Amino acid sequence: MKVEPCPFCGNKKPTTLSFGTYVWCSECDARGPAGSGNYKDNIEKWNQRTSTSTEPHSNESSTETQ
Repeated sequence: MKVEPCPFCGNKKPTTLSFGTYVWCSECDARGPAGSGNYKDNIEKWNQRTSTSTEPHSNESSTETQ
């Protein structure tokens, strides 16, 4: 099964973790929805995501300081 590019940064090779809990983008640290541990199920969930459905994980604050 093909893993689609990251919906946030366009990275064409997100990583499917060997233990199969989710797909992860090494470029922007986005992570797919946690799944059942089933490799195929987790890739399907990642491929159904859009950039507006979930925010990528980040250590940066999204609030601006004035």
